[in-house]
Amino acid sequence: MVLTTYADDRSVLDALRAGARGYLTKDAGGAEIHQALQHVLDDQAVIDPAAQHHLVEAIAGAPPADISPPSLLPGGFTPREAEVLALIAGGLSNIEIAKHLVVSEGTIKSHINHLFTKIHVSTSRCPCVPTRAPVTTRRCESGKRPLSAVR
Repeated sequence: MVLTTYADDRSVLDALRAGARGYLTKDAGGAEIHQALQHVLDDQAVIDPAAQHHLVEAIAGAPPADISPPSLLPGGFTPREAEVLALIAGGLSNIEIAKHLVVSEGTIKSHINHLFTKIHVSTSRCPCVPTRAPVTTRRCESGKRPLSAVR
């Protein structure tokens, strides 16, 4: 849910692309904000009327989208989890990944925990992925690079 002073098409589109399901301007009252939060929690989208016309204009004026099926990531990973996994494979630490993605280290740890759940492991000590190039980080007993980038 985004509560902002900006109602321009760029701000609205950027927020929606980032995952927002609600977008209100600062003119919204407390009751409207509460109702919007309830709608978002019920998996409904809420767009402030002040932003709706910008959104419609941006979509109507945009060239037709290339309609193709969404790419499916292995293991049911989200795009962000795949990005975190790629950065781990690149040898970055959790802190380095957080700085690269402009999020907290706690968010990265959460993504790693989701990855562990999806690949059915419970600790960063044993999940390993093969590596093609020599790495300077710690290795598991199997000779493979650890999944997590804990240093």
